Amino acid sequence: VSYKIEEHGISFRLTKDPLLPNWFFGDPRRIEQILLNVLNNAVKFTSEGEVSLDVHLVAKESDKHHILFTIRDTGIGMSEDQVNKLFKPFEQGDVSINRRFGGSGLGLSIVKNLLDLMGGEVKVYSTPGEGSSFVIRLTLDVDKEKDAEHKKALSAKHFRDMRTLVLDKSGADINLIESYLSSIGMQCELTSSEASAFSMLEAANGKFARPFDLLIVDHDTPANDGFSFVEAIRGNKRIIRFPKIIMLLPMMREDLFDKLSKYGIDLGIGKPITPSVLLDGIMDIFEIKAVSGFRPSTSGEHGTEKLGKPCKVLLAEDNKTNQMIVKSLLEQIGAEAIIAGDGMEAVELYREHGDSIGLVLMDLHMPVMNGYEAAEKIREMSDSVPIVAMTADVILEVREKCGRSGIHHYISKPFDPDRFIKIVRDILCESGPGNDTETGADKEADPGTNADPGTNADPDTDPDTDTDTGMDADTAPDADAYKSTDTDNNADIDDSVLDTQSGLRNIGGSEELYHQVLDEYRKENRDTLKRLEAAVREKRYDDAVQIVHKVKSSSGSIGAKPLYDTAVSLQKALSQGNEDEIVQLQDRFSKQLGKLLAEIEQLLGIKH
Repeated sequence: VSYKIEEHGISFRLTKDPLLPNWFFGDPRRIEQILLNVLNNAVKFTSEGEVSLDVHLVAKESDKHHILFTIRDTGIGMSEDQVNKLFKPFEQGDVSINRRFGGSGLGLSIVKNLLDLMGGEVKVYSTPGEGSSFVIRLTLDVDKEKDAEHKKALSAKHFRDMRTLVLDKSGADINLIESYLSSIGMQCELTSSEASAFSMLEAANGKFARPFDLLIVDHDTPANDGFSFVEAIRGNKRIIRFPKIIMLLPMMREDLFDKLSKYGIDLGIGKPITPSVLLDGIMDIFEIKAVSGFRPSTSGEHGTEKLGKPCKVLLAEDNKTNQMIVKSLLEQIGAEAIIAGDGMEAVELYREHGDSIGLVLMDLHMPVMNGYEAAEKIREMSDSVPIVAMTADVILEVREKCGRSGIHHYISKPFDPDRFIKIVRDILCESGPGNDTETGADKEADPGTNADPGTNADPDTDPDTDTDTGMDADTAPDADAYKSTDTDNNADIDDSVLDTQSGLRNIGGSEELYHQVLDEYRKENRDTLKRLEAAVREKRYDDAVQIVHKVKSSSGSIGAKPLYDTAVSLQKALSQGNEDEIVQLQDRFSKQLGKLLAEIEQLLGIKH
């Protein structure tokens, strides 16, 4: 449908009642077929104006929900006689319709038959020369369990603490986004002016207004496109903290997705905007957990229950601090870690111990051989062992590359111990050595399979929607990280860099282990600043990226969030070769890391 919309040069608008439940029992394949047939018909006869799809709740009776799908177009319209012939097989409004627009006339008769089988109905209202409206009614039973999970995710306090700025020139789109965000309790400020957006970002300096946590910007709204706008705000020194950025991209512009990483944009969403895709995107980039029923574990409770059988896990990680953390978390559930310091060593260890290894935890950025290459080599030996990427990188481009390398599960860095344990336990319990089993980490349902009345259907259907919650963005795991504070990348260096309470929580609560991890971090980073300084001075920016990347995730894990945030910004500046930002951020990074190492030595009682 998007191809035809682009070809005709018309617009498409989608709206969904935010109060409509998200999960129902039904046949998603058939519902999709009905909607696509009617939408294709509407686009076919519309050469200017727009086609819209509106989904809203009419009424409910206990678990039964009466839903209307209304498809409107500004096309050629139909007479009453033409409408009466509409649902008869092989018939169109008149002979001239077939000559001008082609088609067999079967599409709408299929719609009528499918709706009859599902107990639904379709009505058509049309005026020649003005357009048509197709109103489809379906009655579906809500899936209480899944919808309760969804509502629980939406009730999280994280949304209420977020401050969002939306920049979009389309009044319809901006009001739609506001309704979606308001329905989950997010504070939202709207503007259609590029200059106004600049002023609002500058004014949010923490003194009179909280900095924005999220910026949603339409690609086509700024005069020179959204990417230029993002570059401009990053170069604006009056903006004290950069928000996470979601860019709304026009249909049929897949090429724009390739530019997101280059400009440091956290997520791109293709139009039309649907509530579920927007919500999933926000949850991804802020690492808000959508796994319902999951509870943070405490000592002695289910979260640290041992596995029922001995299991070996291959851990490929070059960062010794992260090695210690992961090894300790695996020990909590009774799993033995086999540790490799680079990708090539991981391949050799799997070749030697493959029969007994039930899971591979793979860092993606390692020396000698990276995680992608190592995964491909392991896949040559086994197509069944689960491989989990441990990553803090941009979601979209990493996911595609991981899939091509045979990696279908993800754990975010810095590590959230409760979530780490849950994901590892779920995979090990379901797969084990020799079993080819996927958990919910990256498993996508094919709308063409198992489409029976017992299948869950989401009326907010989008074939490209990914319901994965196993992979997260480049953010720290603790809930406090989502709250807006006066501490940011430009905070006073005199402030403490290490938050020991956060670090303890990330390690799992063991003070003895935490001190061991801090000591390992101190040893591992004694010459980091010298190596970084040399790499930047010699403009070896690729090497500098690797140095900063290695410090980044372990800094977040030990509770050094200010350094973690600076590392994120510095890594992006180095990747883009932005020399002005590199100088400023390298200075901050160096001061923060130096202060952190001094704080660790003081905490551990180390004297020179």
